[in-house]
Amino acid sequence: MSEIGYSGSMTTIRQLIALTVLCIAVAAPALAQDELPSWWQDHVYFMSHEGGTWRAANRDVTEDPRSPDHFEMVWTRVNDGYGLRGRLYGLRDGENVGEYWTFAEFWHPGEARAILEQWSARGAYGIGELGSVGEHRYELAQTFWTRAGQASQSGHRTFEDGDTYNTDTFAIDGDGNWEQSGGLVWTRVTPSQ
Repeated sequence: MSEIGYSGSMTTIRQLIALTVLCIAVAAPALAQDELPSWWQDHVYFMSHEGGTWRAANRDVTEDPRSPDHFEMVWTRVNDGYGLRGRLYGLRDGENVGEYWTFAEFWHPGEARAILEQWSARGAYGIGELGSVGEHRYELAQTFWTRAGQASQSGHRTFEDGDTYNTDTFAIDGDGNWEQSGGLVWTRVTPSQ
């Protein structure tokens, strides 16, 4: 090293590199937080505040005791607002009758977009992009794979308003056409309920 005019040890160089990396790592979250779009921050807050629990009536309930009369979702804000973790399960007479989906929704900093991944209790997997299409309105297009590897496309169009979360569900064909296949109205369940 002395031939380039430095007589310090390799340990000192390593310490300087480690300090530089540490400074970048500490500064990066503050910079990246400023880059989160306001619609994403609004969505994360809306879904997760006051406990993040949402309930919707099952319009297709049957007499089968495993058939839920309601669905419930719980969303938790994670990683300083970069993401949400969630789960969807069924209720019958207020009792949990099974978990259906686990979710990870997050802001992808490298691609500057929101991603939703979900896994079912039966081995299916889905991934897609969530985007803002107006004030408090969002669109999610996803590809799902069954445990056998068969793929399909579906989408959701949602409207977030106060303590209500409306979602319309769509099948998406090979040409990208959206055909409505259902929908639910979710109501916030506050911790005091």
